[in-house]
Amino acid sequence: MDKKIRSISKYVKYGIALLGAVFAVVQFLDFWGVYDFSGIGIKGLIILLGVSVLLIIVKVILDKINEANDDQLRIDELNSKITNRIGVLKSSEKPDKELMDSFHKISLIERVDILDYSTNDYLSYRIINGVNISKRNSPYLKYKESTDSKTSSEQLVIRAYDLKTGKELKIDFEEKIQKVYVHKFKIMFTTPIHKNEEFSIIYFMKIPNELSQLSDNEEMMSISLNRFENKIDKLKFGIYLNFIPSIVETFMRNEDGSAGLLDIKPDILEINEIDIDGRFRQYLDNIKIMSKISIEVDTPKKQTYVLHYRK
Repeated sequence: MDKKIRSISKYVKYGIALLGAVFAVVQFLDFWGVYDFSGIGIKGLIILLGVSVLLIIVKVILDKINEANDDQLRIDELNSKITNRIGVLKSSEKPDKELMDSFHKISLIERVDILDYSTNDYLSYRIINGVNISKRNSPYLKYKESTDSKTSSEQLVIRAYDLKTGKELKIDFEEKIQKVYVHKFKIMFTTPIHKNEEFSIIYFMKIPNELSQLSDNEEMMSISLNRFENKIDKLKFGIYLNFIPSIVETFMRNEDGSAGLLDIKPDILEINEIDIDGRFRQYLDNIKIMSKISIEVDTPKKQTYVLHYRK
């Protein structure tokens, strides 16, 4: 809304300036006797106002064309960087049918990445709340994690808990030994979730040495929602950094490879405390952070949301 008000205000000022300039020219020509405007009358003033309005409309159209071209160049630039980020590329691809979740309606997906480039370890925790809307009991929640380096499940550290009962949940990997870019796994419920039963889980992930594949100056993190067939009520996506970013942008990458900038203003906080479940604090030794960037999206699209940041 503020952006629209500023845009309208800009063109109102432009119109006033244009009319002022026209009247100044008229006065100048009249003063020097170049032309006598005394007979123009009301009709002439209306024509003058009409021409001014027409010029403002032309100005608006040209600004929109230039803005669209500039935006597209920026989108293309950011999207091209994804070809060098295997993790983002893999997560934004159309998922396999066996990975699609049709059992659950998700009320909240919260993901927070913790990036301290001095350790090179990637840390992240996620909270997923939802309800089983299928006609059958749900024994697990499917998930996929894409990495920028080939890693085996044995090298990953993943801990999951049921937030309602506090019990630890079993993680069942599809590929247990081979090093891969895409990790498909199931978070097993302690007991199958019945129809219309709600669930709330939290899980933590550590990928050793993952940040050595990434730049500590300019990078992007993403979360893909294209595996959920049913409605998602809210997305919260944040990143802790060990520096204060100078630029943060949000954009969306679609399954077909296209992308677009989002009119979502990220929150940027200077902070040195990590707000995390106490069960995961053992993994935060020597982690130093200086800022947190985050977005919240109501009823997000089932595509890939990307946060791009620069030191």
